[in-house]
Amino acid sequence: MNYPEDTSHMTKWIFKSKNEVDEICLKKYNDFKEKFKDHNVSIPKYAEIEKTKLYFCYQLTHFCEIKRLKSQIVECAIVLYNRFYLKEIILEYDPRILIFTCIILAIKLEGYGRLYKMNDFFNDIDINLDKVLEHENVVCSSLDFEINFLYTKECIFYLKSKFLNYINKYINKDNEIQNSFENICNQIYVNTVQDCLKIIESFTITFTYTPAQIALYCFVNNIKINFNIVNADKFILEFITNNNQILFQKLKNKIDELHVRYKDHLDLRNTFDDENTTRQIGETLDMCIDIYEILKKKKSSKKSKKKKLSSEDCERGEAAKRVDMK
Repeated sequence: MNYPEDTSHMTKWIFKSKNEVDEICLKKYNDFKEKFKDHNVSIPKYAEIEKTKLYFCYQLTHFCEIKRLKSQIVECAIVLYNRFYLKEIILEYDPRILIFTCIILAIKLEGYGRLYKMNDFFNDIDINLDKVLEHENVVCSSLDFEINFLYTKECIFYLKSKFLNYINKYINKDNEIQNSFENICNQIYVNTVQDCLKIIESFTITFTYTPAQIALYCFVNNIKINFNIVNADKFILEFITNNNQILFQKLKNKIDELHVRYKDHLDLRNTFDDENTTRQIGETLDMCIDIYEILKKKKSSKKSKKKKLSSEDCERGEAAKRVDMK
């Protein structure tokens, strides 16, 4: 097995283009509309569904910031959330519940479960914790229990070590300046971690760029912002691609693509606290809630029928036993 090329993250969860991801989501939306065509209920437009999905991923990140969760937990939760909604649709599964389910799962998967008491952790928000926990199995089953991920943080740590090598080789400094450069490098590292969390909120970016590509883009972007005496291209060419011009150009193209995509994502993200946007999200969610109620009734009806059939089977079985005894 070649790592990371042959991991499930790369083979099953990275797609060639944004269009592929959009087609999957659009098909699920159209299939759902077809299934619900006989119900007297309003179904939100596809664009509204996608915006609401992204909005709640933003809320997931925001909640994690408030709780000061470690970056690897946040990244895990975001990836779980996005993967789940690649397989499912918010018309069937309430994102207000799923964001917390994904956070709890991420805490457990990253090995921090013993540090948190769930009742205390969620004591400042109005949420049905039982429902949140019930959805753990729903998420894992939907993902076929493929819950091992590649993380951007591992890549960022590698980039930081390479960047320190670049500084040591090309930038003259005395001890006092050296400490200053190391402080800048540490700041670049911290900022890159935060930027990576923002960028993977973007649903399509999560599935069309590898964690390494995302980490490299964010790291180089922060070099340009915080350390402009550095030749970023030279750093990539020599220390990342080992002077492979073809690979260097491919990475440059990815960085340029990501810059445009990230800017678009930030522009949309920056509207999420606007009154108009929150009102639109609320209207979309109201329509979803009506659908959830219908689905709940259908599920309850199925359970009742199963229970009735099971009861009838038992009665027939008992009757047969009595006949045999006679």
